[in-house]
Amino acid sequence: VAVCGAVLLCLTLSTPWHWGAGFMADRTSFVVFMTWNVVLATEIALLAYISRKVPLHSKLALALVLQMICAVASSILWAIRGAARDPNAGTPDGLTFDRYTVFVGSMNDILILVVLVKLDGMILDCTLALSCAMGWKKATRALHKLWWIELSMNLVLVPLIFLGSFMDPTSKDGHLVYRGLLMGALLVMVVRMVLYVVAIPIFLKPAYYLGLAYRSSWGQDLKQEHPTSFVLATTRLVATFANVSICLSQVISIMFTLVTHHHHGLLNILTAADCLTNVLLVIISSGVVRQRSDVQKKAFGEESHRKRTRRSSSESYSPCEEVAWQEAVEDIALRGFTLEHLLDFYQDLPQAMPHFTPSAHTTRDVVMQVIIPGSAEKQCAFSEVMTGGKNLRPQCMVTHNWSNLFRDLVAAIVADALQQSTFSSIADLLEHDLPALRQTLSPRMLSTTYWVCAFCVNQHRSTCKRSSHRRNDPVTGQPYGPCPCGSPQYFNDTPPLRCRDGKSIYCQVNKFDDMVAFLAASDPNFTQVIAVDRAFDVFSRAWCIAEIAEASKMGMLQYLKLASMQSLKDHRNRLQDLDVEQLQATRPEDREEILSKISDVSAFNASLQSLLFGQDGLFEVWGQFDVVEQTANFGRVASLAKAMKRLTIKSAHTAPNSGVALAQNNSIEGKDDCV
Repeated sequence: VAVCGAVLLCLTLSTPWHWGAGFMADRTSFVVFMTWNVVLATEIALLAYISRKVPLHSKLALALVLQMICAVASSILWAIRGAARDPNAGTPDGLTFDRYTVFVGSMNDILILVVLVKLDGMILDCTLALSCAMGWKKATRALHKLWWIELSMNLVLVPLIFLGSFMDPTSKDGHLVYRGLLMGALLVMVVRMVLYVVAIPIFLKPAYYLGLAYRSSWGQDLKQEHPTSFVLATTRLVATFANVSICLSQVISIMFTLVTHHHHGLLNILTAADCLTNVLLVIISSGVVRQRSDVQKKAFGEESHRKRTRRSSSESYSPCEEVAWQEAVEDIALRGFTLEHLLDFYQDLPQAMPHFTPSAHTTRDVVMQVIIPGSAEKQCAFSEVMTGGKNLRPQCMVTHNWSNLFRDLVAAIVADALQQSTFSSIADLLEHDLPALRQTLSPRMLSTTYWVCAFCVNQHRSTCKRSSHRRNDPVTGQPYGPCPCGSPQYFNDTPPLRCRDGKSIYCQVNKFDDMVAFLAASDPNFTQVIAVDRAFDVFSRAWCIAEIAEASKMGMLQYLKLASMQSLKDHRNRLQDLDVEQLQATRPEDREEILSKISDVSAFNASLQSLLFGQDGLFEVWGQFDVVEQTANFGRVASLAKAMKRLTIKSAHTAPNSGVALAQNNSIEGKDDCV
């Protein structure tokens, strides 16, 4: 595409001189023609640069191709007008007229409309994603209406332009159609200007909160985890202001043309600047400029491969022929719970466990002292207690280790709902201001369903008798109390057994592969979240590695949730020495079962390293977003910054000897009200 554009550029530049006429006699034509060629050259350069980073059939590249074609057509049109020494050729005010000039001019106008609608649509997607992330429903509805009005007007203008290409513009009917087109273009530009005016506060508020957080001590964690969010927010804000200015200039230019009945080159220059500004806005907003060459291309190719793998595994799935086993698999699989259930449990946790300390108690501590006692009466999975016995199909499976802080496990799940890659800021809000964190979650996020083994496995059939006497509470130092449930324990070899391989049918922890296969085959959007603890011990647990490898083999989407970007840098070297034979498991039989499935340990270690650190590995694609996801992401970060600001103000009000901090935060709050 870039080569074709370069050839067209050379032909366009040589056309006027080939016809024996230059532009020096008409300065307006010369300026407009050279402006369009500058736009064309810029578009070709941008397309050549972006094509090295994204697939050419992506939305971003398609918008660039359309804009380049538009610039080529406009450049040819102005070359014709320059050769004829008539800047208004093909219009009612022109001195010359021929069908070719009128046709090229009409096609150019149609291409301009298509490009503007396409680019405005992409920018609208970004703005809507940001509005949804910030919870602004009214702004979302207003933007939708404005864009549909713009699209409807353009759909009316396109046939009028096409009709005008077959009419003599100097005739009465042609003159009327031409003026009608100018009026339509005026209305479109007014609607576009209003759309961008509405978008300004949507970009302004997140930029304000991010700037406030990045300049404050309480926002340094956010700044470290999301270093480019403020730059992206500011860039979008500046570009939106630029679009408003250009639209206003176009409105004035069209009105001047209608009043003076003379087609001015300024309108074409402004149109060129408008197209180029939109393209630059999309490119800068996409974040691809900061990425390595071919990263997006490779990611796109790997994503296509993953989708084929997922489709193949789903089509090849067949339930177990033994009815009792399959019923047990489906019973375990459908024990999901919502994020709202989880937050309610966390909020009520101090009542069931008065000594609960978020920075000390692990998931194991909560399981042994709250989850197991809380479900002992019914001898069921605790998720059934949370949901009132209602079966819920999980949308996401969470892989985690029980030695992780329970606060961090919950924070990682909230981070998944917020589509964040890190959770340290969320953990702070979870510990100190849960109501503020809830305000950042939409009803759709709160209704997301998850499957977590600590809640969804019936611990009375597998864990409560074996683990209660081996650990002490890290805060009180007291041993875990015994479970009075009296439920029998089912291990890998406890009858009744499956005929095919001798596995226990009633065992709760030997059906992971079947459970994931069932959920993945029945839900194409079923995903896996890997809640990585701060010490990265999750990658030393046999079951966790088995879950990650199995989900990858089935083509499931996998999302890493880390405490911070720095934690990845600190533990990367240790993970590169990962050996499956050194993995640990609470139950020795589980470790032996996992190792028995691996025929070639060296090959499995190599594939594990590729899964984690390969070009398409979990750590390499971690945190990559497209243009719309980038916008939604900094909107969610801004929501967290807003919640953290409230937490800081609340702490300043309640903390002793905090007069200075209170005054500073009151000043901040006052500025926020002004904004």
